[in-house]
Order: sequence, then structure tokens, then C-alpha cells
Amino acid sequence: MKALLRASLLLTLLLVGCGERADTDAAVERKFEDRVLAEVGGEPVYQAELDAHLLTLFGDRATAGLGADVERKALESLVMARVLARRAETELPEYRLHELEVQAALHREQLLLNAYLQQRVAPAPVSSAMVRDFYERHPERFGAGVVRSFELLMAPDALANPARDELLEALAAAQDHSNWAALAQGLRAQGHELEYRRGTSEGDLLDTRLRSVVDGVEPGQSSAPGLYNQRPFVLRVVDEVEQPPRPLTEVSGQIRQALAAQQMQAAVRSVTEPLLEEVEIDYLWDNDDN
Repeated sequence: MKALLRASLLLTLLLVGCGERADTDAAVERKFEDRVLAEVGGEPVYQAELDAHLLTLFGDRATAGLGADVERKALESLVMARVLARRAETELPEYRLHELEVQAALHREQLLLNAYLQQRVAPAPVSSAMVRDFYERHPERFGAGVVRSFELLMAPDALANPARDELLEALAAAQDHSNWAALAQGLRAQGHELEYRRGTSEGDLLDTRLRSVVDGVEPGQSSAPGLYNQRPFVLRVVDEVEQPPRPLTEVSGQIRQALAAQQMQAAVRSVTEPLLEEVEIDYLWDNDDN
């Protein structure tokens, strides 16, 4: 159970997002004030609430001052929200209010987690050597591999007998023809419904079934005639080439992002695992039998 808790908590922390660690020595701390700016049915709306609202809307730009007009409109939106929220408290059913209270409590916990981790989590930086090492150990993730070119003869739609068996019989002779485009044209002239296509194993033409056929045929050889969703077909692998990975300069940003996520996971674990050891946790409900 403790292992499950670790995994669940780690996932929650990563989904919430830790953001960048703030440099408290350099960061400009916004000072919230408790000055009352408005009253809604006798309930005050504070300067601190407006400041938080402006930060949500405008981010760091709010700390530099946005002008009286912008702040006034933001205050009016807070007042309107307060009026609607108080009316909702009187009109929504009890079960819905309870659901909202649960959601608000969870949101508060997530905000606390985010703030705590920004102070406590310091992931190790990703070096250029780490990026290159990852690139060299996982070339297949960046396009390296064998790419096969193929030709495909296939009926455009599902066929019923006798047309289906007649086309299958005609396709059995495809191995003896070097020019499949001309073969397709000749078979169409004989009344067969047939399409000719070329593609590669990297393209979008193949689904799982056809890809397995391409992988199972040696270069220069043809598959046996078969049916694909009641459509007669035959496939020939023309050649194969070794595809190198994309240049490191093109994928280094992608690699750095992936490694940064790994470093963040490790940093989060270093903070959460000791805390889990300090807390006694009892599960009163277990879903393992379901």
C-alpha cells in the first residue's frame, strides 16, 4: 500500500506542476494589503483579493501596476463574482454545494503542494553530456531504424465471390511481374477492380495488419495473395535502408525537456518519500477485490 501511495502522490505532484524554483533573494515579493475596496451585502472585498485576481489575470505584469482603469474593471469583476457566488449558495442543491466544497479543498491542497515544492524541490540541472548520452543510447526514438519501401496491389473495396476469388487468382501471378503498375493497369483492363500504391514503412498507408506483412517479407519478395477486410491484395517489399537518427541539434531540446522531467521526478521523490515514512497511514477501504 505504501508503494501505491508513493506512486499516487508522485503522480499528483507532477500533474499539478512544480513550476520553476523561485530565487527568493532575487524575486520581488508582492505585499498584500487588507484595505477594504468594496462591500457586497456588507461583506468586504479586500485589496489582497484584488491583488491575487490581478496576478491570476496578468501574471508578473500585475506587480508593475496596470493602471486605475484596469484595476477598477478587475474589482468590478470580483464584485460580480461575489454576488453570483452568494446567490449560488442559496439556490444550488445541498449535494452540489458539497461537491464544490470537496473540489475547493482539493484545489487548496494542490496550491499548497505547488508552493511547498517550489521552495523545497531543486532538480539537478540537465547537462549537455546527459543530452548526448541519452541521444546515443536511444537512437530509435529519433528516427533511427530500418525503412522498407513496398508496392501494394489491392482492391479498392470489399469484394464478394466470384469477383474476390478471381482477383486472388490473378494476383497469384504478381511475383512473376517486375512492373506492378503495368500489371495493375492490365488487370483493370480485364475487368478487375484494383489499385496500385507505393509507400514506405514510415508512412501512413500501413495499419497494424499490413505493417506485419511488410515486416514479414524479405526485400525483393512478394507476400502470398490475401484478404484485407475482404479486399484481395498482394504486397512486395522493394528494398530497405538503414535510417539514421535525426541530428542531435534538431532533437536536443526535446531530450533536454524529457531529462528535466526525470530530474524533477527524482527531486520530488527525495522530498516526498521521507515525509511518507513519518506519517502513519491506514486505508479503510480497499478496491483490490473489484
